[in-house]
Amino acid sequence: MSTAANLLNILQGDSGTAFAALKNGWDLDTNVCNWDGVICNSSDEVMTLNLAKSDLEGTIPSSLGKIKSLRDLFLGSNLFTGTVPKNVAALPNLVNIDLSFNKLGGSIPVMQSSSLEIMSFGHNKFKGSLSSKIGKGLTKLAIFDIKYNLVGGTIPNLAHMTNLVDLDFSNNKFEGPVPGFLGTLTNLDRLYLSNNRLDGTIPPGLANPKLGLREIFLHGNLLTGTLPAALADLKRLNFLLVDDNKLTGTVPNELCDMELNEIFFHDYTEDVDKTYAEMYGDVDTYTNNNEMGTRRKRRMETARRLPRQGDPETERDGCTSIACPAGYRSINDDKDGVFPCRPCSDLEHLNPYIGANTCFDVKQDDILQELYESTNGASWTNAKTWHNDEIKHCDKQGIECNNKNEVIAIYLENMNLTGTLPETLGFLTLLEVLDVSGNNIGGKIPSELRFAPLQQLDVGGNVMTGFVPLGLCQKDGINGNGLDGIYTCDTIACRPGHFNSLGRAEPGVKGEKCHLCSSDTYVGSTTCSGALASNSITPYGVVGELIIVCFALVLLAALYFIWKRSAVSKSYIRSEYQNRYNENPSVNTIPAQPEPNYLPGTFPLPFNNKANSDNDNDRDDSWNSSQESSNEVWLDVPKIT
Repeated sequence: MSTAANLLNILQGDSGTAFAALKNGWDLDTNVCNWDGVICNSSDEVMTLNLAKSDLEGTIPSSLGKIKSLRDLFLGSNLFTGTVPKNVAALPNLVNIDLSFNKLGGSIPVMQSSSLEIMSFGHNKFKGSLSSKIGKGLTKLAIFDIKYNLVGGTIPNLAHMTNLVDLDFSNNKFEGPVPGFLGTLTNLDRLYLSNNRLDGTIPPGLANPKLGLREIFLHGNLLTGTLPAALADLKRLNFLLVDDNKLTGTVPNELCDMELNEIFFHDYTEDVDKTYAEMYGDVDTYTNNNEMGTRRKRRMETARRLPRQGDPETERDGCTSIACPAGYRSINDDKDGVFPCRPCSDLEHLNPYIGANTCFDVKQDDILQELYESTNGASWTNAKTWHNDEIKHCDKQGIECNNKNEVIAIYLENMNLTGTLPETLGFLTLLEVLDVSGNNIGGKIPSELRFAPLQQLDVGGNVMTGFVPLGLCQKDGINGNGLDGIYTCDTIACRPGHFNSLGRAEPGVKGEKCHLCSSDTYVGSTTCSGALASNSITPYGVVGELIIVCFALVLLAALYFIWKRSAVSKSYIRSEYQNRYNENPSVNTIPAQPEPNYLPGTFPLPFNNKANSDNDNDRDDSWNSSQESSNEVWLDVPKIT
């Protein structure tokens, strides 16, 4: 098939006919190099196909993959559907590909061209997860844009993309942590991960002073921990958006002094470019000297001398430009989580997070009512007392209170709960037991549960997804977590792809762990319905494990033989050493160092679950005042008095 025929396949239906009627060429009688939207090299090979904003419909034809000379493919702002053909993704010489603003679906393809510099797939309907191979070989990629899609899963390792300047994964469904490899991408200028489902803490590597980051958008996620002051080491940083997360503590003064996000609070109607340059030191645009940099330094020095104790509702400063303080919420719909900030009204409404746009209702009756509604209480079984609003909360089935009518335990196992668990459960300040096992609850485990003084949490046998929040994994005592010095998320709930009859691992070294299961994708699975259900840590079945055991025995025998030979050699060398130099042989003796023995799914923690470490994660978020320590460094949650 000729190049012309390969190109003509992209014109489909009435939209293709209308396009051909309005454009030069686009027929078999005209040289393709004379077609509108086509650029050729001196050898009449097609180098560029630019059909952006052409109102084309249909699918991207696989015949485009036969044009091996193609360097630039611009099909953005059309109405293409279907998936990206594999042979188009395999084009060997692509430098730029823009498929944004279409209706494409399927998975984001793994591009094969090592020359690729721009990959723009935003504003489509791509879904699934990113392949672990997507970052391999794309060392020249500068722009990786897949914003406004439906892509989920965790962010794979993209450390091979060493020339990345713009990384835009915003407005998708990514889960898991903000990856640490981002701290190695020294050319990264703009990082957009906003409006996903990312959790965990902001990685320390993101504050690498070697990074040239100007813009960091992390808002609209589920991030916990505190805002690292070390981000102030990013000298070029202009924008830092972290609102609408679950960050605690305060905005560090080092960041307040940087006048971040300033442009969002001004309505520039004249000379916008100049104002931006003056504010953010765009020396390439305006001046060849350091005048603007000096000007910004002066403003920063002035800011350091200004008090930061003003009213967050009426007096904006460098701190509230980044995030409203804990105990406040933003009142501006256009700037969620930042100035102007309004305090939570009373003790029955509070907010432990910075950069929030709401205050939580923490009245016990309201929390239980929210639990009832968010888990479709009308469909609960054996729950007559819950359907009657006149019955007091302590008299409802499954609720246990102390002598002050304060909720200390909730037992709602096997009652046909669906929907999701509300975040506010974590604000029951005396809640020690929460058992919602054996239901059909979806969503995620609320990270707010780390605030409650829980000793038992049972979410097994539901259909919850994602990961166990890190704050719960590190919480001492819950389900026996921390026994034998072992803190593990599996003690809270088995990871996806694992199961235990309890829905969680038993604590300590001797406790039964979560076992592999090929079919389970939920957190806290209690059974394994797939072909693979192993009580060991290997997925190879009985025969496979016998082979592994035999191999291990042979290996041990070989190692023993090598050790014996080594012992003889060492004895001989030591003897020679003594005879020749008359030295004490003990100088050659190196005491054996014990190896740490971490179980699968566990990790060591360099603290005793107290906030006396420099690590942002090393703190106790419990609301139980009896657990407060005078050595605490981070104050994550305002005290309730």
